[in-house]
Amino acid sequence: KARLYVTARGIYEIYINGERVVVVYLNRGVTHYNKSLSVSHKKVSMLFSKYGDDLWIVHNPVSITAHDYKEDIVVLEKVLSVRYSDYYATWTRLYNCDGSSKGFVCSNANMFYARKEQFEKYCEFLFDVLFEINSIIGDVDREAYHKRYAAFLAERLLSVYIENNKLPVVYCNIRYDENILIHNLRIMSNKLNLNKKLFKHIRAFFSEKTKSSYLK
Repeated sequence: KARLYVTARGIYEIYINGERVVVVYLNRGVTHYNKSLSVSHKKVSMLFSKYGDDLWIVHNPVSITAHDYKEDIVVLEKVLSVRYSDYYATWTRLYNCDGSSKGFVCSNANMFYARKEQFEKYCEFLFDVLFEINSIIGDVDREAYHKRYAAFLAERLLSVYIENNKLPVVYCNIRYDENILIHNLRIMSNKLNLNKKLFKHIRAFFSEKTKSSYLK
């Protein structure tokens, strides 16, 4: 059996044996699997018209706790100090040496709206840092959740990127979507023409089995 770890909220493409994966539950796009930014497309267009193409629309900043593995933060700080000294200075203003934030400064969850040019600039910075970190840390012998260290570091770096480049930013809340398994069950039930009563029984069963730790 093969296991694929993918992070960074859809900033990737999956290929198996040279074929691009397009199955929705394996390739969700640039979003979280059960939540999104609570802002309409109309409002997004209005905000870009008002603030310009450098605008970033991100999650309301929060106070984030220490990263569970301090050695990851040590490597992150080393990479920033060597490759991006200006970003390192910004990092030290926003975060402590254990990865916890200095106040409500972290727009976590790796979700945002940005123009293509800004998005590509951010990716150049982000993945240059993450690939260098990965070359040092490599694969880790941790439980599955903590193997995703790149994602936890990335959500801290978004605020660093925006602050360092003095980019205009608009904050918004998060909207929680239905459980992804329930979402896929709904798609399958529609394709299989299952009656609504049967689907409700299936949804009730899986809702109890798959409660998300992200829900408030």
